[in-house]
Amino acid sequence: MSLSNRKLNFIVLFLIFLLMWYFNFCTPLIIDDYIYSFIWTGNSIITPLQEDAVRVKSFYDVLYSQWNHYFTWGGRTIAHIFAQTFLWWGKQYFNIFNAGIFVIMLLEIKWIIDKGNITFDFKPKDILVVFCIVWIFSFYLGDIYTWLTLSCNYLWTMVLMLAFLLLYERIYFFPKEQECVCGETKVIKGLLMFVFSVIVGWTNENVPCFVIAFLSYFIITDNICEKNKKQIMFVSIFGMLLGYSLLVFAPGNYVRYLTLLQVGEIVEGIERLKQNVLTFTIMFYIRIFIYFYVVKNLVSFRSISFCENDRILLKLARFYFLMSFLSMLVMIFSPEFRYRSTFPSLIFIIISAGIVHSIKCSNNFPHDIPPVLKKILSLTAVAYTLCTLITSVYFYNLHHIQSKIMLSQIEGAKMNPDASVLIVKDSPYPLDDFIFTNLLTGGHLPRINTLTSDENQWINVDVALYYGIKAIRLEEED
Repeated sequence: MSLSNRKLNFIVLFLIFLLMWYFNFCTPLIIDDYIYSFIWTGNSIITPLQEDAVRVKSFYDVLYSQWNHYFTWGGRTIAHIFAQTFLWWGKQYFNIFNAGIFVIMLLEIKWIIDKGNITFDFKPKDILVVFCIVWIFSFYLGDIYTWLTLSCNYLWTMVLMLAFLLLYERIYFFPKEQECVCGETKVIKGLLMFVFSVIVGWTNENVPCFVIAFLSYFIITDNICEKNKKQIMFVSIFGMLLGYSLLVFAPGNYVRYLTLLQVGEIVEGIERLKQNVLTFTIMFYIRIFIYFYVVKNLVSFRSISFCENDRILLKLARFYFLMSFLSMLVMIFSPEFRYRSTFPSLIFIIISAGIVHSIKCSNNFPHDIPPVLKKILSLTAVAYTLCTLITSVYFYNLHHIQSKIMLSQIEGAKMNPDASVLIVKDSPYPLDDFIFTNLLTGGHLPRINTLTSDENQWINVDVALYYGIKAIRLEEED
């Protein structure tokens, strides 16, 4: 590849970085961000903070908060360490890091599809295709890329998981990588691998369990003879199992479940199952084209004899397909099934489809659709991406302008200690029209309405405490 093409790759990645930075820049702090800006002392998240609540000001405060959080609200310690650290540092730093993490995720997807080959020597079009597919199918998932606490819970943990799978792919399939990990310093490297596996297992409830199961399956079925490879796999599985146990058996998970059940935030029985099945069905049908493409080709590949490298790729394609489907299916039985919980599933099915496509291209298999129709679909996808990007930029900018107006009103209230309740509008028209803006932005709607019209509501109380004002609420709707 020529140097000019490599430079073009960096230019494309930098432009994607700038775009994501802008979206993050336009997004203010949202709901949970205000709560996690304070040291967690054991209160329920839906209980107003005490007047003497203290802001997080050090890494010790972060660790102390997460110790309390683990026992009183939830086990996603790794994600919330990220979140509280950035809330301590400041949103401006998060904007930069989060845009970078998004770019890293795109690269990880590309590298995993390319047999774990970590390189920037690829066609610029390839990374643009990955970006377009992620963007198009991120319907209802837009705030994962911009909402601070949500990004740390899903985007950042996904990048950790992909890094683990990428490393594991290279160790498992490339002998030189085994020598690198299991060389003279194999004890130190093995310990680092173990610690990293614990961190990755301690991320999200609906992914590590299946990774552990599949890695265990590979050990049993592959008749592995290499001592080094076995050691690496056992260390990884044990580390991830420990991390996952710390995640799911956190006492705070049960406390949170009971609290939300008591206040009606979640329901039990058939009603909950119906809601979860509906969420699954919606997200599955949004991605049905990708699932169909993968299943159709995996079935057709069964009658074909492949070389060793392609057989390995085929195993990977099946692995990521099952990871995608099962990580979404298992959420049907969860107390809460939010759209954002399907984010890992989306990334996994994109990877599976990419691997299937690479197998077809390397073997010169015929295209599934006629060239003319393929061109029409490609142009439609590009046009859709550009249109939704432009409208998203516009609406994010509207959101940013309204946020600046609200912040200036808050600053005015701070200068007037006699002011009672500050009445604001935190989301401009037409962002109030959820369906309208979702259609125009392709589901990449900035989160709206952090506040409520009741100044005594827990989130209003927390926002007022954060900004150091007496009280705040939304203006009443006509």
